[in-house]
Amino acid sequence: MSSVFGKLRIGLVLVLSLASFSTYAITISMTSSESNRSSLNSGATVDVTLSSASGTISVSNTNTSAVTVTKISSTTVSAVYRLRGVSTGIANVTFKDSRGKVTAYLKVPLLQGTLDGRQLASNCFQCHGTNGTGGFERLMGESYSEIYGELAEFISDQEDTGELMWAHAMGYTDAQMQALAHYLSQLR
Repeated sequence: MSSVFGKLRIGLVLVLSLASFSTYAITISMTSSESNRSSLNSGATVDVTLSSASGTISVSNTNTSAVTVTKISSTTVSAVYRLRGVSTGIANVTFKDSRGKVTAYLKVPLLQGTLDGRQLASNCFQCHGTNGTGGFERLMGESYSEIYGELAEFISDQEDTGELMWAHAMGYTDAQMQALAHYLSQLR
């Protein structure tokens, strides 16, 4: 099986969905199984190479809050995608071409000391509503730069000094604000 899927990269093992595979279908440079998900730590990235692609490759991701996917390069028969662990959770990333599909089954574990935007955001939902849908101000749909910029303004005393949001923002490190802004910007 390893000869079909190539060598493992960066020690990360991803699961392949073999249901629609034939010997000429799209292949991926990593393997694992749904019952044994591969770990991708928050903030870590791994590049996945797809080979023997036929036509356009479509990508679906069941949890963009846990794992993001970015296309790095492509040719007529192969493509490279970068998977990035974002916050604690599981995600199934499926790559599909005209002849088949492969699925990478991932988990982003909560590690001691890991900056987990989802966990940090639970405090925000007290005032901004579940998943940032309302309350004092709607956060859902705002971009990373909007959210991070507002937080940075609070801690630099440029906005509402002494107010409730100022007190919350003062409790975060810059890295925590970045993780928080990234997580909140992914909510839809």
